[in-house]
Amino acid sequence: MYDHFIIHLEGLKIGIHDFEFMLDNTFFESLEYSLIAGGELKVIMVLDKKENFYGLTFSYQGYVNQTCDRCGDDFQLPISFKFDTLLKHGPEAIEDQDLWVVDQDCVNLDLQHYLYESLCLFLPKKVTHENKSECNQELLMKLDDLSNKTEDKNNTDPRWDALNKLNKN
Repeated sequence: MYDHFIIHLEGLKIGIHDFEFMLDNTFFESLEYSLIAGGELKVIMVLDKKENFYGLTFSYQGYVNQTCDRCGDDFQLPISFKFDTLLKHGPEAIEDQDLWVVDQDCVNLDLQHYLYESLCLFLPKKVTHENKSECNQELLMKLDDLSNKTEDKNNTDPRWDALNKLNKN
């Protein structure tokens, strides 16, 4: 756990406060079971303290190291997103994208896992190079050849078609 991901809520005055965090290889390596191998992201958090809650705005900018789902090569996936959430004290801890409730006694807010989990939520389901031309062309051709061979194997012998029809009934 890094101390620089902890915000001391108790000492903050009402108003706007800016914080900046760097998520780098060391950050991702320190997390047990991290889905992200590495990267370099700058996260800017604007905290707007009100009487009974905090308004938080997070802006992520940078890249994470990922493996292309199309060709299997490693590459740097550009990341750029922004989201808002509310933080308040309550009897029961809740983490949601729009509302984050922390324990009544919480005076030090540890953002390390929240920053990581938020990043994971914004990663695309299918991670690929932005342009197919950036993919490993040799591998794509090999996959295409193997796919064509599989299609050839799926061609059936017409002598068996009549028996297959009986099987389907």
